[in-house]
Amino acid sequence: MSADTSIPAPAGQPVRADAGPAARQAAVAQKSRRAFYVFSAVTLAVGGFLILNGGRQHPAITQHMGTFGTPGFYTHFAQMMMAPDWYELHAQIMWGPVVAALGALGMVSLVRSRGDSRWSTLGLIALSMGTVLWTLVYCFDGFISPKLAPLLLNSSPELEPAMNGVFGSSQWAAITIATPGWILMSAGQLFLGVSVLITRSVGRGRGLSTVVGVGGILLGVSSLLAWATGSFDPGPMISPWWLMNAYAGAIWFLIAAVWVFLHRRTAEDATATAS
Repeated sequence: MSADTSIPAPAGQPVRADAGPAARQAAVAQKSRRAFYVFSAVTLAVGGFLILNGGRQHPAITQHMGTFGTPGFYTHFAQMMMAPDWYELHAQIMWGPVVAALGALGMVSLVRSRGDSRWSTLGLIALSMGTVLWTLVYCFDGFISPKLAPLLLNSSPELEPAMNGVFGSSQWAAITIATPGWILMSAGQLFLGVSVLITRSVGRGRGLSTVVGVGGILLGVSSLLAWATGSFDPGPMISPWWLMNAYAGAIWFLIAAVWVFLHRRTAEDATATAS
C-alpha cells in the first residue's frame, strides 16, 4: 500500500475534490480553528455586554444607605431588592464573566501560537478561579438575599433583630467572597495583558495588541492597589472605585473580542508554517 503523499492546500485555498486524506484533514482543521476563534471572539463580546448591560441597570449603592453591616443599611438594601428586574440584571452580571472566561481561551491559544505559554496560562487560571467565586457572590446577592428581603421588611419588631442577622449573614458571605473573586479576575486580566503585550511584535495589529496588553495590566494593577489601600474593604461593590473598575473590565473584554477576531489568522499562519 502506498503512503499518502498529497500536499495540504494553502491556508484560505479550497480543497480539490481529488485531494488526498492529508489535504482534507488539513482543511477540516483549518475550518475548526476559524470556528474556534470566531466563537471565542463572540463569547468575549457577549460576556462584556452582559456585564455592562446588567451593571447599568443596577441601582447605585450610595452613602445615604448607611454603613455596611448596620440594620439601616440592610433595610435600604432589602428595599432595593424589591425591584422587579433584580433577578434578571443579576443573572447578567453573574453570567457575564463566565461567558467571557470561555472566550479568553481564544486569547490564550493566540498568544501561545506567538510563543508565550506561561503568562497566558496563569491568566486563564486566575480568571477562571475568580469567575467561580464571582458566581457564588451573585448567587447570594442576586437570588438568595432577595428571598430573605421580604421577610426582613415585613418582620415584627420582635423578629426584626433575628431577620437582620439572617439577611446580614447572606450579605457578609457575598461581600467576603467578592474580594478574592474580583482580585483573581483582575489578576487574570493583568496576566493576559502581559502575555499579549510581550508577543505583540509577532503578527499584525501591534497597536490593538498594545491597547489590550496595557489595558489588562492597568485593570489588574488598579484593582490590586484599591485592595491593598483598603478601598475594597470590606468588599469591592461598596467602594467608590467599583463602578469604574467594573465597567472598564467589561470594555476590556469587548476590545479583546475584536483583537481575537482580527488576529485569528495569526494562529492559522503559525500552524501552516509549522506544518
